Amino acid sequence: MLTFTEDQAAALVLDAGTLKRGRELAGPAKWAGLGRTDTAAGGGAKPYLTGIDLSEPAFKCLCPSRVFPCKHRAGLLLLLAWQPALLLTGAPPAWLAEWLEKRQAKNAEQAKKASQAPTDAVLAGAPTASAAPSPAQLKREAQRHARMQLLNLGPPPTTDSLEVEWALIHTVDLLSAEDLQEAVLLAHDTEVKQTVEIRLANYFKKNP
Repeated sequence: MLTFTEDQAAALVLDAGTLKRGRELAGPAKWAGLGRTDTAAGGGAKPYLTGIDLSEPAFKCLCPSRVFPCKHRAGLLLLLAWQPALLLTGAPPAWLAEWLEKRQAKNAEQAKKASQAPTDAVLAGAPTASAAPSPAQLKREAQRHARMQLLNLGPPPTTDSLEVEWALIHTVDLLSAEDLQEAVLLAHDTEVKQTVEIRLANYFKKNP
């Protein structure tokens, strides 16, 4: 399980305004049911459910914000950095346990498929033992994985496809401009689409 320093938590929040609002929520008084999942107090009739899978990390929040991560996720991360004892105890409630179980099952299935698939070295008849991969090889593998996530997008939007879209956010920097444009067209989740559009705009600013 991962824990975070304040700097590490802040580095995961791309928007300065969201980080500022997250700091305002990073206190126990702003939350109910603190533990291994948390409920952020919102402006609606019911509080927003917010959770973090610390193994990646990955986030879940039921607020309508189009910013990723939203201020609730940011506040929860900062609270974890400042007062971890409040968050690392207790059992997750049913809604978060179900989300975590689905993520774990999906990750296990992907790992199983990856372990069963023959590598390029095996197909070429090369020895299976080799030196540690170079940074360039690791980057190419990450780009390949990001591209595979992109190919998994598309209609109709289902729970699984939306999970893929959220996972895409963590690898969007590895996509080419062409892939980013395709992701904008294929994504269904508005927060994911907005994040990809921002990255695409930044790409063209750096590569006019």
